[in-house]
Amino acid sequence: MDTKKVLVIGNKDFLRSFMDAVNKNPKYTYAVPSSNLNWNNYDFIIDSVNDENTFSTIYCGYPRNHISSFISLYTEMLYDKTLEFFKKNNINFYYVEYSWSMVNCLDNYEKAVLAGQVSPTSSEHVNKLYYDNQESAQYMLEGAEYGKYDITNNGKHNVPVDRRGKYCNVINGKRLTTDTPTKIKNTIHIFGPCGTYCPAVTDAYTLESYLQRLINNAMPDSLISVDNCGVPGTDTLNDFEYMINEKYHPGDVVIDFSLIFNRQDLLKKAISKHGFDYLIPRDLFNKPHSYGYVIVDGGGHKNHRANEVFAKYFYSLIKKDLNENAPETPYIKYNSDNDKEDFLNNNPELKKYLCFLKKI
Repeated sequence: MDTKKVLVIGNKDFLRSFMDAVNKNPKYTYAVPSSNLNWNNYDFIIDSVNDENTFSTIYCGYPRNHISSFISLYTEMLYDKTLEFFKKNNINFYYVEYSWSMVNCLDNYEKAVLAGQVSPTSSEHVNKLYYDNQESAQYMLEGAEYGKYDITNNGKHNVPVDRRGKYCNVINGKRLTTDTPTKIKNTIHIFGPCGTYCPAVTDAYTLESYLQRLINNAMPDSLISVDNCGVPGTDTLNDFEYMINEKYHPGDVVIDFSLIFNRQDLLKKAISKHGFDYLIPRDLFNKPHSYGYVIVDGGGHKNHRANEVFAKYFYSLIKKDLNENAPETPYIKYNSDNDKEDFLNNNPELKKYLCFLKKI
């Protein structure tokens, strides 16, 4: 292997860790995913980003036996080490899976909405969905900001691009949560795709803003904030890459609210191993209920009433974890300068993998 030129593809943290693991071998070239790379300049490719089922499209014409997928091993280690870090530092974690397919009896109108047969910004539809929320109704009718978000990769994971708008704001890569305290002792970090980001409502009516107000009312002196770490269109791998790069206080809570999986089997295995909860609240919207229509469009995006339902559900899960009198503590961060625990180094599976590469 030392005589061959090897291209290693991954995010910046992965590449840095991989370099450490192979002792910065000069025969290796490291790159983040890009369409500008010329595969033919290399004898072998190690890909930690793309599923191997896509290799024939991505690496068209390149010998398949010269491409190695690192994605499954990387994903397994990422899930495991992230949850290990949470357990070690008194950070509670919940995984919540939900889909509209769980609702016991969607009516024909709801089925048409999910099939994309109803315009989400039509006045008739908006009146059905937002009759009790004039601000979000206007946001949908104007249409200038609804569904208008851009995603970028910061070298570690995907995040929404910052924006300032009349109804929707993203600051430092996070959708704005309203009513947060000015001083913070603990944070509820909520990760996931569109269901977390909440694109079909204004800032004040995301599930995070509802949850923030629930906490403020129940624990007015708690100094607990709720962070919207939603990234539309991404999967659980991005969620965990995002998690492991965030900073936390002991006593924080992390919720991953997603149904876009990258190796669900490995995720469930890690959650079980570290004693956290994998939850599927199937009954939340079973009928009859008093919420009216809540599904906004073919993407399954939800309105303010559904966000409030999820906020109440999340609060019921985490209220036992919240400490109104929590002491002030310094931030902690995985793999920080004071905690050089590299999730690739000294890993027996990685050693096996590197031995395999040497035989090529």
